[in-house]
Amino acid sequence: MVDLSSLAIDPDVLRLIPKSTALELSVLPLSLKNDTVIVAMPEMFKRQLVADVQFLLGRKVKAVPVPQEILLDAIHRFYEGASNGLGHPLRAATIPFRSASRAGLQTQLVSDTSTTTLANRLIGTAIRIGATDIHVEPYAQAFRVRYRVDGVLHEAVQLTEDKAMPLVLRLKSMANLSIADTLYPQKGRARVRRADRSVDIRISTLPTDAGEKVTIRILDKSRLQLHLDRLGFQEHDLRLVQHALRSPSGLVLVTGPEGSGKVTTLYASLTSINRADISITTIEDPIEFDLPGINQTMVRPDLGYTFPAALRAILSQDPNVILIGELRDAETARMAIRAAQTGHLVLTALHAHDAPSAICQLLDMGIEPFLLASTLKIVLAQRLVRLLCPHCRVSTRPTPDQMRDISETSVLAGHFFGSKGCAACHYFGYQGRTGAFQALPISPGLCQLIARAATVTEIRQWAQTSGVATLRQAAMRMAERGETSLDEVLRETPSHDS
Repeated sequence: MVDLSSLAIDPDVLRLIPKSTALELSVLPLSLKNDTVIVAMPEMFKRQLVADVQFLLGRKVKAVPVPQEILLDAIHRFYEGASNGLGHPLRAATIPFRSASRAGLQTQLVSDTSTTTLANRLIGTAIRIGATDIHVEPYAQAFRVRYRVDGVLHEAVQLTEDKAMPLVLRLKSMANLSIADTLYPQKGRARVRRADRSVDIRISTLPTDAGEKVTIRILDKSRLQLHLDRLGFQEHDLRLVQHALRSPSGLVLVTGPEGSGKVTTLYASLTSINRADISITTIEDPIEFDLPGINQTMVRPDLGYTFPAALRAILSQDPNVILIGELRDAETARMAIRAAQTGHLVLTALHAHDAPSAICQLLDMGIEPFLLASTLKIVLAQRLVRLLCPHCRVSTRPTPDQMRDISETSVLAGHFFGSKGCAACHYFGYQGRTGAFQALPISPGLCQLIARAATVTEIRQWAQTSGVATLRQAAMRMAERGETSLDEVLRETPSHDS
């Protein structure tokens, strides 16, 4: 049995377990030897306690039995001494969960909540309210936790360091990340149970001047929409997309900024043509969701398995359809065009402002104009707009400033709609999102423009005279029908794509 009265503990070792966690579990870190932490525990400790501490620390643990009263006294004594000598005191105060503005997140954090319970509660709440991301952000005074719901971040809670640090360790452990490494970004995956289903999560860390920031991406397959006719397409645009997907070869291009739903559109497109008589293979970074009946491969640039390398390998696998997650460079773009020319239907994504600018961006990558004109089937530009909550939707009239902003569109409605926020939508005012699309089919007239490397202005003018709606015009029609708000249209769609 160790004598705690004469023992000196390195402050860095004490930092491994915050005081609140040490008191909660009745454990005290004593020393670190060869990646094994020597930890004092109650005399009659259970094997599960050792497993819990090992999981928390991400290291091997050697337990040293100590009488309970002596151990609790030592925990208070050592941590109080450390708080006077450390640059970052081990604070024990707790800032409780508070309801986010308009969010109605009534989760309450109490001082005796365990780290595991806190992590489960944060992730469980995110899944329940339909959040796609959780941000755990360190600042000088506290850690802030925010949820991204329907594309918008909402603050849910602030945590003091002694609550947040074990939470960060727990989250890193869930994804098998190194707890000791806090100076380099890390990323990993985990799977959690929610009711009767499993939900995949991606966890990434980022070192900041205030500590490690952790971001959790929620990959809830139950919310994944894999039906093209439910993504928000207008009937005419849907027919154009379906016609392009029936082509035996060619290039189908989906464009938009990060978070605009491109992956969902590509997955739904693959699902709509997935049959037993065709072979479909994807190249992704990373694989977002598993698609039954479809071969999916993930690039590993650190091992030399890049998009071009993967595409070369796939072309020897006798595919009918190939999905390339993103055209990131000229080499991948050239190989995609070559594959589309040689009897394969290629679906891919590109970051571009709208459909006309996506065409010009490929030309800027060095794609020969006549090759692009002969392989492109359709270009889709998209944005995601939030849907108004049907329970608290109210009629509104546009302001003079809004009317100036929407002057480029043919507004038919004299009024629009907004929302007040209610319990049904967690006081966000919106429930879910849908797509606003610009569908640009490659007609003979457009082929001629592309073949002579027309400017983006020329292509936009041609699209306008051909009756192709801009992204803003498509979203404005949704606002006129009361599906979304005018504010949402102006926030999400570009104003100079007509």
